[in-house]
Amino acid sequence: MYQDVIAADLDALIQKMGQDGTWEPNWSWGRYDEEWRLAKEEWKGYLTLHHLMTLKSFGRIAL
Repeated sequence: MYQDVIAADLDALIQKMGQDGTWEPNWSWGRYDEEWRLAKEEWKGYLTLHHLMTLKSFGRIAL
C-alpha cells in the first residue's frame, strides 16, 4: 500500500544527494558564520551517514 510512496521518497532522497555523494543541511543559522561553517560539516557527515543507512535498509544501495 505504501510501497509507491516510500519508493518515491527514496528516489527524491537520492536526487538530493550532492555530486560528491553527500547530503548537506537544507538550513542555515543565518548568523555566526564561522561556527556554522564548522557545524555544517558535522551535520553533513551525520546526514550522509543517516541517508546511506536508510537507503541500505530499503535495499537501494549495498555498502
